Amino acid sequence: MKRLFLLSSLFILMPVMAFAAQDESDQTRIYLIDSDDNILSSFSPFGEDYRGSMDLSAYDLGTDGTQEIIVGAGVGLPPSVNVFRQDGTKIADFYAYAQTFMGGINVDVCDVTGDGIAEIITGAGFTGGPHVRIFSNTGEVLGQFFAYDKDFRGGVDIACGDVDGDGVGEIVTAPGITGGPHIKVFETDGTMIMEKFSGGGQYDNFGARVTTSDFDGDGDDDIYVARAGYDTTYVTSLESLGSSLKYMAGVEVFTEESYKNGLDVFSYDYSSFPGYGVGVSMRGGNSSKYMNIFDEQQLFDDGRDRGLVIDAISENNNIILVIGTTEPQVAGSDEDQYILVDITDQTLRIYQNHSLVKSFLVSTGVTYYPTPLGITTITDKFLWHDYSWYYGEGDARNYSLPDVKYNLRFRNHFYLHYAYWHNNFGNKMSHGCVNISYENSEWIYNWANIGATVEVVN
Repeated sequence: MKRLFLLSSLFILMPVMAFAAQDESDQTRIYLIDSDDNILSSFSPFGEDYRGSMDLSAYDLGTDGTQEIIVGAGVGLPPSVNVFRQDGTKIADFYAYAQTFMGGINVDVCDVTGDGIAEIITGAGFTGGPHVRIFSNTGEVLGQFFAYDKDFRGGVDIACGDVDGDGVGEIVTAPGITGGPHIKVFETDGTMIMEKFSGGGQYDNFGARVTTSDFDGDGDDDIYVARAGYDTTYVTSLESLGSSLKYMAGVEVFTEESYKNGLDVFSYDYSSFPGYGVGVSMRGGNSSKYMNIFDEQQLFDDGRDRGLVIDAISENNNIILVIGTTEPQVAGSDEDQYILVDITDQTLRIYQNHSLVKSFLVSTGVTYYPTPLGITTITDKFLWHDYSWYYGEGDARNYSLPDVKYNLRFRNHFYLHYAYWHNNFGNKMSHGCVNISYENSEWIYNWANIGATVEVVN
């Protein structure tokens, strides 16, 4: 077993080990890896065909001393919370929000009631309001509140820990993509007790990811904040002083990679003083890496382009990392809006500030009339448009489709648009345009600006 030691010179990074790539590298998958790099188990929480995102937490939901893995559904899936044993066996699941919500959910677990039994905390993902909900370990709703203006649609990340040192966990929140890093601390009834901007200001839009850890061993959990979207890869830490939060330190990570595609943060137990470690992971777009930013140890580099979400199981003085490989964030320049059409799986993915925010099935061009590959931009938006083509008298290929709603032009004669004449999305159906359902075409039409990047790949 490799022991992790805390060094006095913080924020200096040194690569030390790597992990071999897996055959399932394109899947949304969870791996349990011990401190000797052995894979103890792996499984696909949403089936082997899912290629989206997820969030996860490891915690003992009962009293047997064995930690379960709690997984929040990703973009494009109904908002389920799923509980697994460490071997991947599903124990339970429940819906945290209305089943029609497909923006993904964030999850964390700790005891926020002081009864010695852990609760499950959820936050709605992008397109959802900043809606925080508290559930018992069996899925019973115990409380809920909006952490920010209820009309904000960037979602909310959540963490929980004993920030004020009273022996009971508090709920820490951060706005999602399109929001600034406005960190808040709440009691379970929704009463805000602390707040502070960390690593940015109110006009920033990269959002934030948060975790808690008693890194300095003083009995109070500190808050660690990472930028979630495209920006400098900056991580900051906050500590509580009475009823306020104080800035402790900040560090830029993955600087040798010129990496800007967003981060996640996680914490885990050390086996020696001071008790807890803090780590950071890439959300994809360059390669899949994670590291402990406070002890000079780079812990992972598998050479894959996958986003990583991580938590840790600490049992019997051993650390087992729970690593979720997810759909990577988009690499490249800092386009705020990016639309990816995948011909192979007939899926359209939408990215805001390099983060996957929406995903749904479409119908692209059939074999004889393929949707052209390549990178373009949205050049025009038409609320209504007529489509027709005349191949000759009596030709069965002639068509006339009037009054088509929600049209986004990305090439001269090619559009993303609603298709009222069929509901066979997920199969090639069109003459080269990208056919979309009514609900999704309305959403992307209202979301996309002129100049938004469109890439069609196969």
